[in-house]
Amino acid sequence: MDIPNTRYSDTAYSSMQARILFELFTHNGCSQTEIVNILNVDKSYLSRILFQFGKSGLIEKRKNQEDKRTMHIFLTSRGEQETKDLIERTNRQLCSKIDSFSVEQCEKLCNAMNTIMEVFEKEEKL
Repeated sequence: MDIPNTRYSDTAYSSMQARILFELFTHNGCSQTEIVNILNVDKSYLSRILFQFGKSGLIEKRKNQEDKRTMHIFLTSRGEQETKDLIERTNRQLCSKIDSFSVEQCEKLCNAMNTIMEVFEKEEKL
């Protein structure tokens, strides 16, 4: 097993930054509070990351049309492309690791992943 790297998939992003980009990508924009709740991340830490993303041109903030007090955060076209690149890189890395697995190892991995998904689904229902 490799020693964990502080950068996500050998990119300029930390794992948390990559997760935030992915959430914005999959939800097509959301509020800062929604991201805090989804990722269970500290508000001030998230604010610092979002500030960096804004300076880098990865996100833009827009007022929520239903509640003018709330800002929704969206990926810019550059942010979308960066996120797509991260997803592609991750997929390539996973495929390269799984390619060497035996059928038995793949079955064990699938069973473990199913267990993880069941636990999360039960947690969401609570």
